Amino acid sequence: VHSILGNHNNSIIYYQEAMKWLTEEDSSLLAIILLNMGDEYYLSAMYDSALVSFEKSMAIYEALNNDPSGLAYNLGNIGLVQAEMGNLKEAESKVSQAIASLEVLEDHYGSAIFLSYMAEIYKEKGLLKEAKVLADSSMRISKKYGLKAEIRDNSLRLADIYAMSSDYELAYKYHQQYVELKDSLSNDEILNQIESLENAFELAKKQSEVDLLTARQKNQQTIIITGIIITVILT
Repeated sequence: VHSILGNHNNSIIYYQEAMKWLTEEDSSLLAIILLNMGDEYYLSAMYDSALVSFEKSMAIYEALNNDPSGLAYNLGNIGLVQAEMGNLKEAESKVSQAIASLEVLEDHYGSAIFLSYMAEIYKEKGLLKEAKVLADSSMRISKKYGLKAEIRDNSLRLADIYAMSSDYELAYKYHQQYVELKDSLSNDEILNQIESLENAFELAKKQSEVDLLTARQKNQQTIIITGIIITVILT
């Protein structure tokens, strides 16, 4: 819920509290929590902390050796953090490896996302030709599999690339496409957020009911045990 609302600091606190209850047998869950917490750090521009979380998560996935998707996402996310920290060469290597793994797994969403970010990395390096190739690749995957948000984001990225290349006609075309998609997707995203919040509320409500029932059962057990003890003492 906190992440949906953009309360990344609260999300981080929630994940940190959740980690306190984990045991040694919860390695897979710990890896997921660290991966998600790394995302929250990244979105909060806390790149050092994000890097630590992703690297810890990746180490667990490597030890478990049972989730290539988790490895790929950590690898790609580490690359994105490195890009934000200015280490573009290392970022390029990490994200390229992540994309290669995701393509094998046929994770089209992940491939589109990381291809798009790779395009951004190349754009920052001034390698506009390479950036365009990557953005076009991400766009093709996004269109093929109906990834509307990624189509929107790639439209904006291509508009920037063409503008930097002084191809203002195509820059305008892609910017118009971005604006149209942005307007149409805004309502969908709002509805999705409302639905996610409603689901989260219902889940929290059910959990509260379970906690209340458990507490009542414990109280009843305490009363019964106390009654037995008093009866024994009196007899």
